[in-house]
Amino acid sequence: ALAPLATIAVAPHIYVETQTTAAVQQTGLNYQSGTLRERLAAYHRNVDSAFYPWHNAWTRDDFQQWNIESELKTLHGPLLLVQGDRDEYASLDHIQRIAAHATHSQSVVLPDVGHWPHMERPLGLMQECVGFLNSVLKRRRRST
Repeated sequence: ALAPLATIAVAPHIYVETQTTAAVQQTGLNYQSGTLRERLAAYHRNVDSAFYPWHNAWTRDDFQQWNIESELKTLHGPLLLVQGDRDEYASLDHIQRIAAHATHSQSVVLPDVGHWPHMERPLGLMQECVGFLNSVLKRRRRST
């Protein structure tokens, strides 16, 4: 079976927090006001079918207990965890808990960045990812 050389997780969630639900609800209000919907329409042919399933899943009462922390023991191989220190959708507890379960993990907290490092700090995110992948490749070359 094939296994990935490495994994990069940006702003990962492993459970639902109160701040997650609040941020998704606020995003729903922004969407309904039209500003967010207009911006997302540039990326989605049917923007409503992209937005509402995401929004409705994260705000459903029966989803509030969602938690995949027990699955973290299955993580193997090099793992880069990246999150902004101003992520309105999740606390840094997510990457801390993931790192505690993953033996070959590296965590990066980007200062003054929210939930979208790829949009808010694209160069910084790219540099972290390239640096991580270069170190993975160097270790792999030394071991072969």
